[in-house]
Amino acid sequence: MLKDPECLARYEESQHALARLSAVHEIQERMKELPQVPGICGNEGEHLTHRFSPGIYTRELFIPKHTFVIGKTHKHSHPVFFMQGKCRMWDVGAGTDPEDMEAPKIWVSMAGAKRVLLTLEDCIFATAHASDETDLDALEAELIVPESEAMQLSQLAALPRIV
Repeated sequence: MLKDPECLARYEESQHALARLSAVHEIQERMKELPQVPGICGNEGEHLTHRFSPGIYTRELFIPKHTFVIGKTHKHSHPVFFMQGKCRMWDVGAGTDPEDMEAPKIWVSMAGAKRVLLTLEDCIFATAHASDETDLDALEAELIVPESEAMQLSQLAALPRIV
């Protein structure tokens, strides 16, 4: 039984985080049945540019106005460069309120983060990842948590830490 108030509070927040992540995964599955913007989430398309330099893979993504995106779960922390536009972004796992953002803005996305995005204007984002890999399928395997495993990781992350 959890009696320590701090431990109980962490446990309750972990359960809320798990519920938020579960709901977003459900929405994500249902969204797959809707028309998709070509090249937003796949490896190919007019909206996506890949750049390779020694030890760094950069991915630039153009997202049209009024597009709803649920991001993938990354295995590693990486910088994000919001270069153009306005959007509303929600960090699902953190449980923070949705944030209205305007470019330019740079931050570090933490490993395991799951974000929901609605573009209010045409937006351009770029991410940089430490990798010498140039094969896009191999990069996906190296950098992204497969959706089949993302919910399991969310469940593990939601467990309270005993200090």
